[in-house]
Amino acid sequence: MTCSSTRMWMEHLILPAWHVTRCLAEKDILKDRGKLCHEKLAGSNWPGTVELMEIEGEDHVFHTFEPSSVKAKNIG
Repeated sequence: MTCSSTRMWMEHLILPAWHVTRCLAEKDILKDRGKLCHEKLAGSNWPGTVELMEIEGEDHVFHTFEPSSVKAKNIG
């Protein structure tokens, strides 16, 4: 899910969910943007629950490069 407000809300209309977990990698250059998106969704009128998970010591898309790692399996 991206952070642009229009796209964020469109995705929830298309694929409604009652729980969203946003996973962020500690070393990811986009981590701050992910936190902002989490805060916007959590502060909205959306009726679901929102969780933020930060994976220590990892970088952007680490789970794609090492899908069998323990940390990647824990977010799946």
